[in-house]
Amino acid sequence: MIGTPLDPEALAEEIVSRPPVLLIHGGGGYTGRRSDLRAWQGFYARNGIVTLSIDYTLTGEGGAPTYPRPEQNAKAAVQYLRLHEAELGTDRVVVQGHSAGARLGAILLTTPDDPSFVYDEMAYFGENCAEHGLPIGDVVVERVSHQLDDRRQISGLRWGVGEPRLVLLHGGAQNAHTWDTVALALRPTPLLAVDLPGHGARLDEESTLANRRQAIVDVLQPGDVLVGHSGGGFDATLAAELKELDVFPTPDEAPDFYVDYGETGPYVAETGDSECAT
Repeated sequence: MIGTPLDPEALAEEIVSRPPVLLIHGGGGYTGRRSDLRAWQGFYARNGIVTLSIDYTLTGEGGAPTYPRPEQNAKAAVQYLRLHEAELGTDRVVVQGHSAGARLGAILLTTPDDPSFVYDEMAYFGENCAEHGLPIGDVVVERVSHQLDDRRQISGLRWGVGEPRLVLLHGGAQNAHTWDTVALALRPTPLLAVDLPGHGARLDEESTLANRRQAIVDVLQPGDVLVGHSGGGFDATLAAELKELDVFPTPDEAPDFYVDYGETGPYVAETGDSECAT
């Protein structure tokens, strides 16, 4: 406090009792480094708080898909701080992440510390249903992957039984799980939610317009309905040009729609203008 003489011993005790801050940089999972947060390190240091700023595996390192290495890197950092609890004077850890680092931070806060823990991508459907008032019931979904001759891959989530005719495209910085709630609401409609290059299970691939467009063409079959969200809608129009699909609408041609949940189940409600391809 201003005007109060400082007690060195009390001050030292206060500093030691403050939990360390684990800093995790951003960069979309493909760029960034621990020094990006050096301004925060300086701020905390001036206030007597210990920080640990980490690097983690980025897209393209090692020539293989990065998951779950970034998550394991972050968990290993927490374990390091746990090993030094006596020196730090506390068993608490504060996590601060920026952008992609915030995603890793959220995983740290919602999963066990153990670096050997592997995220189960199919474990959260019950929470999706509870949040949106959907019956849990049977959830039929599987991760499907196929390696192409040119070393590219197809990867996505196939929902329901039977050949999917509805293909769902996520937006930027998202993945196939963006559509989980919609897929749960549309059960038992078979559909395919894909991971585009640079996202999800295809994080190591370059996310260029050409790559994303080709990835969509790879999975489309005659008669498929293609639906895109945000950037996925833009990618859908590019793919439509290659496949000579019908694109809707102009405002006078077709309404937008969304899935809503009534007492009798999901239904389609018109809202405005849209873009889709068939």
